[in-house]
Amino acid sequence: MKALLIIGCGLVGFGVVSLAYFASPIRILLEASVGQQKLDLLIPTMSGAAILIGAAILFAIRPKSTTDKK
Repeated sequence: MKALLIIGCGLVGFGVVSLAYFASPIRILLEASVGQQKLDLLIPTMSGAAILIGAAILFAIRPKSTTDKK
């Protein structure tokens, strides 16, 4: 259970950091100085998938309520 928690948090964190890198002006300036003008959508696609998979894992392992409501 702890391993899944670490993996889920890691995937969500990796996805957020990757999206922040993709949207940062530093990346845009570096690509402009190198001359690369092609927009690559692999980074935001994989980042979104990592966030969704990590959130699904965290949602699946959440603690269940053990109290019976009668």
